[in-house]
Amino acid sequence: ERSLDGINFLPIQKINGAGNSNQELSYTERDDLPYLNGVSYYRLKQVDFDGVFSYSTIRALSAERDIDILSLYPNPVIGNLTYTINSSTAKEVKTNIFNSIGQIVLSSSNYIDKGINELQINVSNLNSGQYVIEVLSDTHIAHKSFINREF
Repeated sequence: ERSLDGINFLPIQKINGAGNSNQELSYTERDDLPYLNGVSYYRLKQVDFDGVFSYSTIRALSAERDIDILSLYPNPVIGNLTYTINSSTAKEVKTNIFNSIGQIVLSSSNYIDKGINELQINVSNLNSGQYVIEVLSDTHIAHKSFINREF
């Protein structure tokens, strides 16, 4: 289970146990959606076959993304799409725009600073419809969707 405050937990994964064993059993799970730029609290809930359950000790972990798309506007967009990126370091990033069938229809490269960066990409030549913006660094990919409206 995962929590933002260490009090209110939500299940994130269920793993069936192997049942009774005379040997130590090990279970592993990865959280692909931790709370970012903050702390995620985790605990295990062990449920016996009779429904009796217990909780493990709560553990706190920090996770930071290399880059993250904080916002994009206006949405729907006509003309220029503005997107705000938070980056852990200064670096070059590539921006791709995908259409609804997964084809790259626009691409650009930018050098961004550490912290919050505001970028624009002109989407006025795209047909009306739903698109996905992808920002790639050397270690991470961030996505958000938007709607384009023609003039």
